[in-house]
Amino acid sequence: MSKARVLADLVAAGGELADGAISASEISGLTASAAELNKLDGVTTTTAELNILSGVTSSATELNKLDGVTASTAELNKLDGVTASAAELSHTTGVTSAIQTQINTKQKELTPTVVTGNAAATKDTRVVLNGSAITLTLPAGPSAGDTVAITEIGGNNNNIIARNGSNIMSLAEDMTVDAAYAAFQLQFVNATIGWAIAQ
Repeated sequence: MSKARVLADLVAAGGELADGAISASEISGLTASAAELNKLDGVTTTTAELNILSGVTSSATELNKLDGVTASTAELNKLDGVTASAAELSHTTGVTSAIQTQINTKQKELTPTVVTGNAAATKDTRVVLNGSAITLTLPAGPSAGDTVAITEIGGNNNNIIARNGSNIMSLAEDMTVDAAYAAFQLQFVNATIGWAIAQ
């Protein structure tokens, strides 16, 4: 029997097509309302694309945050397994290179100062010793990380670094710069070590 004959018999018997239209209630097993089905009007999304939403629990508001996102699927997949919070991820705002590289570029800038006689150093300075038998006094009450860079440019080997109450390299002694043209940094570590030589 042809499909046309089956359809004609169904209409003649007063079936679902007797009135020339099928209502939502006449489709077996259908639980969606006509209004709900109308939401699909004009939808061109494929089954595969709709399946991407499987398991999505985000609200429309949260999904709207993706509006304008141009990242590819491969790029978004890099977020798979990320457990960092939004606040933690926000710390990377403005980062344009490897984080360690950016940190390195933000190391302390030391202000240079030239001394030709006895002087008191301040933290985070670069002191250029241009004279003989100069006594350079380190800062009192330093904090961990305080730095004083020292450069000898006069060709002398008798300049003194006065400890000013803190140890230098774990010793309660002043330090003699006994090498001409020496260049080094002293960085305060703690009360026991005091000022340590650093490059």
